Amino acid sequence: RSPSVWGMNSNLEWLVEGMIPRSSVNLLSAESGTGKTWLAYAIAGAVAHGASFIGRTVRQAPVVYLDGENPLFIVKRNLQDLGIAATPNLRIWGGWNAENPPGPEDDRITLYAAESKPLLIWDSLVEFARADEQSSTEMREFMKHFRRLANLGATVILLHHTGKSAGSKEYRG
Repeated sequence: RSPSVWGMNSNLEWLVEGMIPRSSVNLLSAESGTGKTWLAYAIAGAVAHGASFIGRTVRQAPVVYLDGENPLFIVKRNLQDLGIAATPNLRIWGGWNAENPPGPEDDRITLYAAESKPLLIWDSLVEFARADEQSSTEMREFMKHFRRLANLGATVILLHHTGKSAGSKEYRG
C-alpha cells in the first residue's frame, strides 16, 4: 500500500535557480553544432564549483559528465575556454577512458545517484540510447532509467539533437 500523496512533504528546490530543478530530468535539444555541449559544460562547472550561472544562484553538487561525443582535446579546450578549474566535484567520463561511459541503467550510476544526489549529464542521448529513437514505446522505456535516477535524488541533463526533416525539427524520439 502506498502512502497518501497529501501527507508527503515536497518542496521545489533549484539546482540552478529558476532554471533546473533538483531531482529532475532535463533535455537540451537543438541542432548539431549550436552549443549544447558548451552550455552543458558551463552548467557542470558552475554546479561543481557552486558558482553562479548567468546571474543565477547555483547549489553546489557533485557532477558526472558522461561524454559519448567529444574527443579529449575538445573537452580540455572547452574546460580551459570556460575557465573551469579542476575540482573533485566534476568527473568527466569519456571514450578516452579505459571503459566507455555507462548509460543510465548501470548499477554504479544508480548507486552514486542514491548516495550523492549529483548532477548527471549525458552527451548525447543518441550515444547512450538502447532503443530506436523513432519509437515512442522504446524511448519511453529507456527514459524510465533517467526518471528512476531523478527519483533517487539525481538531477539529469540529456543533450539531444533535433531531427533534420521538417517534421522532426523540435526533437526526436
